[in-house]
Amino acid sequence: MTGKTSASQDKSSAGTLPLYVECLTKKLGVSEEIANFVGSLGTVVGMSGCAGIWPPLLAIYTIHSMGGNILVTQAIIIIILCPIISFGTAGVPGGGIILATAMFVVLGLPVGLISIFAGIDSFADMTRTTTNVTNSMVASTLVSQSEKRASAK
Repeated sequence: MTGKTSASQDKSSAGTLPLYVECLTKKLGVSEEIANFVGSLGTVVGMSGCAGIWPPLLAIYTIHSMGGNILVTQAIIIIILCPIISFGTAGVPGGGIILATAMFVVLGLPVGLISIFAGIDSFADMTRTTTNVTNSMVASTLVSQSEKRASAK
């Protein structure tokens, strides 16, 4: 056993950074500079799993489970808030619950209901980490390809 973990087994996007930088450089041919820069940037900006999927999912589920329908204003708040909170989101375990709590406060939902989701958060966190890492790896690969095209001209 090498002691390495994969994004699907980890709950920390930042913790998987060395592994996916290695994967990008050795298996996909991305330069170390691009892999390190885009990968590091991806661990703190654009956490789509933690900020773009989990909080709105919990909010919408909670609204419907309380017998309500999502209001247009709530939908607009969710649409505007998700990209904003994805900037600077820490790639640490449990970050999605913190962001969901903040969204519940903004939407006026009972924050106590977050505890219902805390029991499954560990499993969901592994999925969110996989999403976040995949996004960073795709971005690194696209930047690498665009740089190769630019240098070929």
